[in-house]
Amino acid sequence: MMSKEKVKESLSVLRDIKDWSSSQKNAILDKLGEVTGSNLTDLGYLASALKTTTIKKMNGKDLLEAFNKSMEVSDSTNAMKPVQKKAIIQEVLKEKLISEVLKNIPPGLLSAISATTLKNASDTSLSLDFLNKSLPWNKGQALVIIKKIIKSLKNKEDLSMLTTAVTGLTCGDIRNMSLDSLRTLAGNENLTRDQVNCGSKVYFQTLMKAQNFSTLNNTDISQIPPSFLLYSPNFTDLMKWNGSFSCSSVVAVLVKANPQLLPMSSGRRSEALKYIKTCWGISDTRTLTSDQVANLGLAVCFFNAEDIQNLNDTVFVMAVKALEKCGKFKREVKDSLAAKITTVYGDASNWTSDNITELRSLLSVLDRRQMKMIKTSSEMVDILKGILSSVTKPVDFVPPDLDFTPDMSGVTEAFTNMVLNPSNQTSARRRRREACTTVPTEDQIRKLGEGSVVFSASDLKCMTTDTFKNTLDILGSLKALSKEQLDALKAKAIEAFGNETVKYIPSLKRIVLAFSLEDVGKYFVSPNIDMLAAVGEYRDWLNGTLLLQAQAIVTNFLKNSSAGSLDSSSLVGLGYFLCVFPPEQVKMLNASEFRNAARSIGKLGCSSSSLAALKEKAKEAFGPVSSWSEELLQELGTILAGLNTSEISTLPESVMSYLTPQAVSLLSKNVFSGLTVGQLRSLGTENYAAVSLEQRQGLSLEQLRALDENSGTRDSSSSAAGATARNIPMFAAILLSLVALSVLH
Repeated sequence: MMSKEKVKESLSVLRDIKDWSSSQKNAILDKLGEVTGSNLTDLGYLASALKTTTIKKMNGKDLLEAFNKSMEVSDSTNAMKPVQKKAIIQEVLKEKLISEVLKNIPPGLLSAISATTLKNASDTSLSLDFLNKSLPWNKGQALVIIKKIIKSLKNKEDLSMLTTAVTGLTCGDIRNMSLDSLRTLAGNENLTRDQVNCGSKVYFQTLMKAQNFSTLNNTDISQIPPSFLLYSPNFTDLMKWNGSFSCSSVVAVLVKANPQLLPMSSGRRSEALKYIKTCWGISDTRTLTSDQVANLGLAVCFFNAEDIQNLNDTVFVMAVKALEKCGKFKREVKDSLAAKITTVYGDASNWTSDNITELRSLLSVLDRRQMKMIKTSSEMVDILKGILSSVTKPVDFVPPDLDFTPDMSGVTEAFTNMVLNPSNQTSARRRRREACTTVPTEDQIRKLGEGSVVFSASDLKCMTTDTFKNTLDILGSLKALSKEQLDALKAKAIEAFGNETVKYIPSLKRIVLAFSLEDVGKYFVSPNIDMLAAVGEYRDWLNGTLLLQAQAIVTNFLKNSSAGSLDSSSLVGLGYFLCVFPPEQVKMLNASEFRNAARSIGKLGCSSSSLAALKEKAKEAFGPVSSWSEELLQELGTILAGLNTSEISTLPESVMSYLTPQAVSLLSKNVFSGLTVGQLRSLGTENYAAVSLEQRQGLSLEQLRALDENSGTRDSSSSAAGATARNIPMFAAILLSLVALSVLH
């Protein structure tokens, strides 16, 4: 352990190391003594561990100067928690106007600027040259930006400079675009599904005004953006037409579209594949050649189980690279893929590292038994680790039908077995039932990462305190631990830190979920916002007995910080602890500070009673519900789920698609049924995927028909059936209404 003197002497080296754990950064900063604005630049990457209380003591000008002088300090903001980012923005805005702040802060801090604050930026500070930097704007911010610069978007060149801010274009904005501008728009990979859907309708309406299908030629077809063709309201007409353009020209466009734009259950997937087969004159995939599969591109993601099974073995190998990019598959397709992989590649026990490298995330379709047959080697361990690290789960809520992240649990288990049992003698499942068969080592935990959940409670108890301290960042972040495992880690923490345990609460993270009421009384006597921000990210606090612990923590926190005195960074830092604030305390929150923290609060999945209390504060901060704008709905997020039936019916139809999918998923059956026909019709494609069966069951036939228009269907029978069946697939019956649309043109 380095002394204070040694740390100060070595700071010029320590500051440049990116890979310090948060515990190590905290330990180094503690030994450096007081950090001020004048010596902030000396910290380098260590600045990411600055306490919120320290940041709030700094001058905003000093913070901006440090970001401009030190690339390392600037980059460190990417690793900061939302509470730290909000505190920095809070201090900087005390000294500078938002227009100047935008020019001088690192991109990593942009997420902490509220849409409300961004409205005060000058139009000149949001120039197209500035927006062309591909900054990480969220949709709420993008909506504000577009409203400010929409008159500056005079041609397709201007449109191409929007990059991430493109998500702020509303369907109304898109309706005014020319075909050239629409083609440019479609080339932006940041477009949402709602924008693609709208853009497609506008594109084909404009195209059909100028000419009809009988005059379209191959050049016209080649100019159709692939994503627009996939969502085309004239899809059936294009598929049936045999006039002046060839079907192969349509296929050439279709195969370039991103299949993940369509929900997994979308009927458009099978329609597109059927057209391709018909065009190529094949009845099934048995006759597909390697060249044809290569030309299919990602359209192989549209294959059903039978298509996979019928592929020639050589052709299947050719398709693997594209199939690997599909992500997640339906159960029947997954099973077919597993069988085909076994047929083509043979028994898993004979697989080489080349086979594993070729299959990559397709390994997710194999069952655990097959994965465990793969022979262990150091090379195989490294390959599997690389594959697992390449698959990232979405941070925010994503409706299941739109989540294409493959389930890598079987691969993780196989990787774990290889690390812990190189001889393949004892499985991870077996080890769970054995007492202390192995003492977890630092090397094992670092290699396993999230796979460290395999260690039994007994194993964790046998771990040395040094191993615990050195791997705390990993152990404290494990998501699938049982109560027994958490209890074991809590005991190990107390053993390792003793009387200083309270100091290490932020590093313990999820381990704190094992704290009893007695522990809370001992270690959370006077919690600060950094402590709560570190452990408040978990919705677990709202469940069962943990709710009592959370309430006790909040009570102790409010003894030293009244609800009315909390600033926006504190409200952000509270996380799920805000969900257990008593209604009377929520009522006391400062409306202005709440306004600036709304976006973070709007990501919380609080209970219905908490959301109702937060909704009342939102009305105080932002005015009546009927006046809430698109960007405000994005900011408020889940708080919208606190609206009652009469309140939600006052939301303008024009803003409905800007509800977040998470908010839609949290609306009660009764409140959801209070939406008007017009509101339901305007809900949007992504929100449609978040609607549950229970919510559908509360709707009338007329409401169901309106809701299903978001999927492209206007078929009354399918709407009625949807009330009793599983959530109807988005776009599953798109053709019925879209044929009618095309006839009008």
